[in-house]
Amino acid sequence: MESPSFSRLLALMCVGATVLSTACSRTDDLPQPASQSSIATNDAMSSGNGSPNGNANFTTYSGPAVSVGNGTARSFVTVNKKGVPQEIGVRITEAALTGLPTEDVFPPTLLWYQMALPAQAASLPIPFNHLSLDWNPHGHEPVTIYTLPHFDLHFYMISPAERAVIKPNDPLGEVLPDAAYIPTGYVPGPGTVPGMGKHWLDPTAPEFQGQTFTQTFIYGTFNGNVTFLEPMFTKAFLERTQHDNYRIPQPAAVSRTGLYYPTRYTYRQDHKNHEYVVVLYDMVLR
Repeated sequence: MESPSFSRLLALMCVGATVLSTACSRTDDLPQPASQSSIATNDAMSSGNGSPNGNANFTTYSGPAVSVGNGTARSFVTVNKKGVPQEIGVRITEAALTGLPTEDVFPPTLLWYQMALPAQAASLPIPFNHLSLDWNPHGHEPVTIYTLPHFDLHFYMISPAERAVIKPNDPLGEVLPDAAYIPTGYVPGPGTVPGMGKHWLDPTAPEFQGQTFTQTFIYGTFNGNVTFLEPMFTKAFLERTQHDNYRIPQPAAVSRTGLYYPTRYTYRQDHKNHEYVVVLYDMVLR
């Protein structure tokens, strides 16, 4: 049986898709990826997607490691020789996928592994403030869709202090951004998650078309602003990935201009360093 929240979400998807499709228009000068469509493996950036031993034309800075399971995770940013941002992501050791809790805990924030960006990121023209790799042993709603063990990887555009004031079903979560700041077709889920905000989903994603959830891409908002980007992926998907690349659905506009925003993302396995790498890349100035 569908839960009331799930039924409400599906209804919102039907209504929201119609509203957004008529309210949003895309810019002509920005790469316009199809919604979450996969791209060829050789289309990945030549820097090596966060490889510490990557192309000499790029420099990768790493943030401090945090404990996850029996291993660690850490953020990174990559710039070219001119200091222009190229990618941002996280490296997760293979050991981090072992020793993870198998049951939900309270408070759930105990399973939110927050990562500071490297110090060099503070001077870079990017919208991101910090990352959080959140583990969900049994997944979460909608039931039958996302109720698989998975990670929510939030690329936050607000500070931890700003997140801390977001309350459960906070009314400011219902203050939605201008439609131009959300990709066409995305619809808001019900309620506001404390410490996060409102999640926007793509109703055309495979998991809403009868396929088993593996990975997807979510936008987050609070008080009228886009506050995070979120690749969400199952543990099983990450463990079997080799080099999977996808396009990030793009909004027609951004509220904070003069910054570099990613247009693609990838999951890959770094066999040499025994790590999984999740990267937002192909950054463009907006």
